[in-house]
Amino acid sequence: MKFSIIVPVYNIKDYLETCINSVLKQRYQDFELILIDDGSDDGSEEICCRYAKENSSVKTVRQKRNVRSIKEKGKRNM
Repeated sequence: MKFSIIVPVYNIKDYLETCINSVLKQRYQDFELILIDDGSDDGSEEICCRYAKENSSVKTVRQKRNVRSIKEKGKRNM
């Protein structure tokens, strides 16, 4: 059974790779990781894009700053 993990991203460059690597190292591999960048301006977007290119389980969505719509964007991308 495939499931989705949604990670909201906003200016967390210093912690983002640790977060992504933690999810990707899980034993259960039938999942997708959706990174929703909420308008970061610290380089987080580039990290998200790099992981999406390197791993087919990772998707990235970029949006303008809007915390309320993160959950809905994640649902639409499943």
